[in-house]
Amino acid sequence: MYEEFLEIGVEEKHKRFDPEAGMIMQHVAPWNGGSGGYHTRISGDLHSPTENSAFADHVFFLRKEEYYEEAKSVLWGLIKYQDNREDSKTYGLWPYYIEEDCDHMIAPDYNMADFNAKHFAYILKRRSDCLDDELRAALSESLMKAAICSIRRNVSPDYTNISLMSLNTIINAGEISGNKEFLERGKERLRKVHEYNAFCGCFSEYNSSTYSPLAIEEISMMLELFEDEECVKMAKDLNVIAWEMLLSHYHRNLKQVSPPQMRCYHNFEGSKLEEMIYLGTKGAFGSIDKANPKYPAMLQIPPVCPEEVVEKYLKKPFEPTFIDQTFYKKNNFRTPDEDTVIIRNIDSPDLKAFTYMAEEYAMGAFEKTDMWTQRRSSMVYWGTKVCANS
Repeated sequence: MYEEFLEIGVEEKHKRFDPEAGMIMQHVAPWNGGSGGYHTRISGDLHSPTENSAFADHVFFLRKEEYYEEAKSVLWGLIKYQDNREDSKTYGLWPYYIEEDCDHMIAPDYNMADFNAKHFAYILKRRSDCLDDELRAALSESLMKAAICSIRRNVSPDYTNISLMSLNTIINAGEISGNKEFLERGKERLRKVHEYNAFCGCFSEYNSSTYSPLAIEEISMMLELFEDEECVKMAKDLNVIAWEMLLSHYHRNLKQVSPPQMRCYHNFEGSKLEEMIYLGTKGAFGSIDKANPKYPAMLQIPPVCPEEVVEKYLKKPFEPTFIDQTFYKKNNFRTPDEDTVIIRNIDSPDLKAFTYMAEEYAMGAFEKTDMWTQRRSSMVYWGTKVCANS
């Protein structure tokens, strides 16, 4: 439906294909001492596994046969630069750039196992006919290694986007390989994620203009790829929670998510949220810049906003709204052996957030929180839908 938008990104990446490395190259500016720099600070002409895995995925999705050889070259490179050492702590993981392996990074980012593996899963489930037997088998083995990395990490459901992404890795690996143990491990995790978020009523990466779209992207992939009926049913429930959280805080005049936000990289999201709403409602609401799409993955697997959420938040006239929400409720779902990230204390008390949306402004604050740079703990937006301020 939106293939022509996705082709824009594929063509741009094709122009940066590096024949010597057999991968897409990008120029990375030196780290300026500001945000980021947690995992690596290398710069120059580099090759990113995540950009390359997305390129290969999109080439095969679009069936761009003229780029098949480039895409296959990219996949063989990704298989090569994955940590394939069985005795390694980072077994199954990829570095940020192939020029610096996991051992030499400031700190390996375990998210990279899932960020790359999800593209492998799509190719293997929906475009395996584009691969020869040798590459298909190697890619499947690589996906299993990424699943092992994700299983060992054992991320907690409070880390919303990665807990969802790891489910895509593990469950798809189990279904593709026929490995019942992996499938059951994935289903156990999905049950916990489902129960945890249903109990709290929303995600721990609360009201995030950055990570709510990513969560919806991962859930959309579940609904597209999962074969197990129980898994699909739980994914549908999570989809309602995700869209409900986002649209209950989305200010249609300012075109921003009303504060507070548990995680956010930018004060203003521009047209990104409008694009996601456009895709999720099949063009009934929102808008999209056809020349510069913001969510390539959503063009490949368009999200679906549940009709009951559309009716509740988009079809009704705007009214001033006050939201008093306990977004985390003390519970026993999480365990000490899990990798907690967003709400690190498993004995955390209830956490609350407050939001008020008027016609020309929106404001909000957490009842109590830390001052991490990614928080938007207390904030006000005002202005017009053309130009909001904060």
